[in-house]
Amino acid sequence: MVLKDDEDKGGISERIFVNEDLSRPENRINVALFGLMAQDWFRTWLLFSLGMPENAIVFPPTNVGAQRPDFTIEDPDTGETFGWIEVEVGSDEGQLRRYAESFEEEFGREGCVKSIWGRGGDLSLVCISSRLKSKLDAGTLAPQPGLSVRLLHKLIEQALGEAASTSRPVPVSEQMKDHWLVQALKNRLGDRLDFDLKPAVPGCLKANARGERGFSLRVYSPNASGREVSVLSIRGGAEEVRFASRAHLVRYLADHRAEAISAWCNIVQKIGEKGSNIGVMSVTQVPIRVREPALDEHEAEFAECLVALSRQA
Repeated sequence: MVLKDDEDKGGISERIFVNEDLSRPENRINVALFGLMAQDWFRTWLLFSLGMPENAIVFPPTNVGAQRPDFTIEDPDTGETFGWIEVEVGSDEGQLRRYAESFEEEFGREGCVKSIWGRGGDLSLVCISSRLKSKLDAGTLAPQPGLSVRLLHKLIEQALGEAASTSRPVPVSEQMKDHWLVQALKNRLGDRLDFDLKPAVPGCLKANARGERGFSLRVYSPNASGREVSVLSIRGGAEEVRFASRAHLVRYLADHRAEAISAWCNIVQKIGEKGSNIGVMSVTQVPIRVREPALDEHEAEFAECLVALSRQA
């Protein structure tokens, strides 16, 4: 994107992020989304759907402080920032929470961070895909805009299809079985840690994955639709571990496990980085960097908490 000096009032051309890694589905979608922002009918519809001013412009920013949301929403005349958009094929409540805590305080705008997620968020990719299909079916687009719409529609459908296929549990890979946390669980839990893909049962700690570099530890739930709930997981080999929050466990585990849930919140605080209080979070999972020496010190207590969460009574 090139702007003339007299048109680039906010110095936007210097703040556009251009180094997207196109190996990631979200980033391919982001590039196609940005391309369609040149179509007024699409940009105004998207901004209206997010509760943002329809005359704003949208672009991928360079870092905002130490963070980089996918898009910035700005006034084209004054350069005033209205908000930011984060796009995920799945969802990332922890990242969205961190962005909100940072930007809402710094810019004094409550609700300024918007989410576009695969099947949820403030606006879903499913909804965008449906809007694009309606526009294509109407047959009112010129050839070039029509190609751009077809591209984004195809990218979204592909990404959602891949996400659906990877949502099915698969065996934990040998690579992830060598992960230091998984090794610690295996050593401490022994036969209680079940790597079979059969449904979880009371008293069982079920280990499976949603990809080659993933790991999920699940327990039986009387309330969840799949009769199991994840208590911790690792995504894509990330260093952070995603721990189920108190709110999530209270929702899906029986009342008699309240003591076990409290113990779980306490132990996560002990082994996680400073401020890792999952007891006050309303999100499903909280990404936390685990301190390996702290886990070694509290390994027995951590294992006991997991066993307590798995019990039916």
